[in-house]
Amino acid sequence: MTTKPATDTAPATIAARSARVIRAASARLMRIPAQQTARTAMATNFRVPGTADPSVRLRRLAGVTTWAATLGFGGLVLALRIIVGLLTTIATWYLAVMFTLGLIGIACTVGAFASIHRRHLPWALLGGATAAELACFVVTLG
Repeated sequence: MTTKPATDTAPATIAARSARVIRAASARLMRIPAQQTARTAMATNFRVPGTADPSVRLRRLAGVTTWAATLGFGGLVLALRIIVGLLTTIATWYLAVMFTLGLIGIACTVGAFASIHRRHLPWALLGGATAAELACFVVTLG
């Protein structure tokens, strides 16, 4: 007759205990009013549409997609400049600025697609992404 070593049940016990700790911590975070307000605002403005939601007007979807594609092609031009700079000489501050502004632009563009059901929010976010990309061009040309 063989007996199971005690170490076979230990990982399951540790996993169960970890899951309980994580659930308790997230329950405590749900009670913080500022975080609950932020979570509610994010869920209202940025969400994946469900089957019960009305369909998006194709004109709006085409507009957001065209604007985002234009920003993407401009970003490719900037990325080409960065690649050439990496192969030659480039200032480290330039890379940090381009990276930061690029992340801001990408976040705004993703937010525009996530808020496609809202009336004005996608356009405001794409405007922010355009401002970030224009700032990248100013830094590159300046």
